[in-house]
Amino acid sequence: MEYSHIDSDFIKFVTLLTESKMNRYFRLNSAVLMVLGLLILVGCEDAASVEVDQKDEFRPLIVRKDGQYIEYYPGHKQIKMKGREDANGNRMGIWKLYSPQGVELSVTVYTKGKKDGHIVVRHPNGIPNYVGEYVMDERIGEWRFYAETGELLETINYDQSTKESGATN
Repeated sequence: MEYSHIDSDFIKFVTLLTESKMNRYFRLNSAVLMVLGLLILVGCEDAASVEVDQKDEFRPLIVRKDGQYIEYYPGHKQIKMKGREDANGNRMGIWKLYSPQGVELSVTVYTKGKKDGHIVVRHPNGIPNYVGEYVMDERIGEWRFYAETGELLETINYDQSTKESGATN
């Protein structure tokens, strides 16, 4: 019977020791898992909040600042049009228009909101569509019109009282 008492005490001791080690092991692993879970949760929250902020952030397509006018295509990845404005909001100087792919489609010169100078308008492939000149919104001089291949299609002279029209080489 003595042995049973020793065995019983020994079994209690081993059980307590094992439970103690297991408790420490599980407490440690639980703490590690909790910290990892919190890090993952916080990381996901930050990413989600940034994504929401970017979607919810209002970004106007037209920006006017210090006389500069810039208009963007939706998504703000490409400028659609840019130029300068005077204090009254009239176009002045060189204005450029771009395709969604970034191809420069036109260059126009303005004075006090009116076309006043050279103009170049391009086909979507970048080849000139027409080239001419304005004086205060009136066409003047020789204007040349081109096919998408670059072939000259027509020349019109706006200075002559009877406007000439026809293909020239």
